[in-house]
Amino acid sequence: MINGNTEQFLDTGWLSEAEIYYKGNIYWCEGYTDEKGTHIFFIKKWAAENINNMYYKNNLGSDGDLADYDESFHLEAKSEEELRQKFLKSPVFEGKTFWEVEKELCLLEPLGNLRI
Repeated sequence: MINGNTEQFLDTGWLSEAEIYYKGNIYWCEGYTDEKGTHIFFIKKWAAENINNMYYKNNLGSDGDLADYDESFHLEAKSEEELRQKFLKSPVFEGKTFWEVEKELCLLEPLGNLRI
C-alpha cells in the first residue's frame, strides 16, 4: 500500500472513512453497525487526480457534481471479521480484490476540486 500501512488499514482504517486512490478513482470506504447489530460496509467511488501520492483533487463534471460517482458497493455481515473477509474477497477495484491490487492502492487526503 502506497503512503499507508496495510496492517493498520486492515485493522481499523477500512471502516474509518479511508480514501483510497486506484487508477484514476477515489474509493471512499466506511463502515458502521446499525441498531440491529448488523455490520455494514460501503464504498463510494468517483474520478479524481492523484497529487504526489499525498492528496487528491475531485474531478467535477460540467454540472459541478463529482464525475463518475458510484455508490453501489455495499456489504452486510453478522460480525466485523466476517465483513472484513467479504471486503477482501470482493472484486472492488476494477474487478480485482484488495490483495490483487494492494501494492497499487494509495491512501490520500482530500485537497480540492477540478473542473473537467
